[in-house]
Amino acid sequence: RCGGQNVFSDLPVIAGSVALESILAANPEVIVAPISGPDDIEWRGQWAKFDSIVAVQENAFINVGRDQISRSSMRLAEAASQICSELSRIRNSSN
Repeated sequence: RCGGQNVFSDLPVIAGSVALESILAANPEVIVAPISGPDDIEWRGQWAKFDSIVAVQENAFINVGRDQISRSSMRLAEAASQICSELSRIRNSSN
C-alpha cells in the first residue's frame, strides 16, 4: 500500500466504467490512466477544460502502460510499484 485511495473503490466490479459526471463529482487528487505507449499522452489535454478537479489544477496525472495494468501478471506488480512512486513524487511536489 502506498497511501492512494481509489475514489471508485465502492463499485461492485473491479474495473467498472465511470461516467464523466462521476469523476467530476469525486474530484480526484490524482488521475491514473492506462496508455498504449510513451507518445500516448494526449488524453491529459482533454482534462484541461475540467479545471475544477484538483488533479487537473495540480497536473497530477499518472500514465501506466495498458499491458501492465490490464493483465493479471507480474507486470501488474510493476504497475502498482510505478503508481506508488508517482504518488510519492506528486505528494512531494505539492508540499
